[in-house]
Amino acid sequence: MELDGSPFLAAFFAAAKSRVARVVNQYLRVAFVVAFGGIFRPLKDYKFISHTLTGTEFQKDHHTPKIGNRFEKSPLGYIPVPLPAEFVQGIDTQKLDFEHGLQSYFRGEFSDHGWLSYYAYTILIKEPLGNLLLGLLALIVTCFLRKYNTNWRDEIIVLLPGLMFFVFVSSQTGFSLHPRYIIPALPFAYIWISKLGQAFSEKQYLLSTITTCLLLWMVASSLYYFPHSMSYFNEVIGGTKNAPKHLLGSNIDWGQNSYFLQKWYQSHPEARPIKIAYTGTESLERLGIKDNQQPPKQPESGWFARGVNELYSNSKQYEWLKSFEPVDRIGYSIYIYHITPKDANRVRREIGLLEIER
Repeated sequence: MELDGSPFLAAFFAAAKSRVARVVNQYLRVAFVVAFGGIFRPLKDYKFISHTLTGTEFQKDHHTPKIGNRFEKSPLGYIPVPLPAEFVQGIDTQKLDFEHGLQSYFRGEFSDHGWLSYYAYTILIKEPLGNLLLGLLALIVTCFLRKYNTNWRDEIIVLLPGLMFFVFVSSQTGFSLHPRYIIPALPFAYIWISKLGQAFSEKQYLLSTITTCLLLWMVASSLYYFPHSMSYFNEVIGGTKNAPKHLLGSNIDWGQNSYFLQKWYQSHPEARPIKIAYTGTESLERLGIKDNQQPPKQPESGWFARGVNELYSNSKQYEWLKSFEPVDRIGYSIYIYHITPKDANRVRREIGLLEIER
């Protein structure tokens, strides 16, 4: 069955009757195409830069990596790595970033390190709730319906690679920032969940109806936020409006709404001048926004646009804006404020500042 626009649905039905041998075969074919000549390269032939794989001593203040390979003269170096070479090098590069660490945010707290529970929590609130319930349903039928059981080796072959990858990424607590790091683990879960497709061929009407409803829920929930899918959060936390209380960074915004900001600016000539603080993919001048002024760090009247990452940054320089309700939102990640002199003075009095002249 060919289904455009939903990789999850395509995987769900395509893998419904597949065997583990087919999964392994497809993996080897993809790995061969992605990195011709790179798969099964001996471990000693790689050039690494992370301290873990080069064997060099970690020094936090030194950011210029040294190239090496701690396995070069070890018997372990002759072990062929069953992964595309570029994939292995990517893991090494990412490991270096984890070793040096970055400031991270989780549930209202900033830290110079990450959290073990970060990615599990991210899946809980960013994966469509329909998907999560499909996973729970697959677990239930696996435990209680024999028709949905394969032998334990097949279950492990499907689930273990994704689980190992997920545990490995979660254990890297140098920082916790981007949900994309755990995406490679998700297809294994989707393939395993696809066993629910058997309910249709077996004509198990109750189970197939529940599965269909959960699939439709997942599709509807996802399409509701389209085209702002990066900012998607599920119903567990009440949707994207509550997202900053839980996660920031690329979970909500990574500069993708620059052109939506441009469109809003062009359709609202009354919002002049406007003071913008937003890290987008394009400069404000290239977007045609030439009257932008330096954003104030104290309450003022006027028009303001703040990106969610700037508004909730650890510097708290725009903390005063949280005293006001946005008049509009762009793509769930840019907040628009229109503040009158009266409202600005009210907040200034509350925080002990002199009133501004009207």
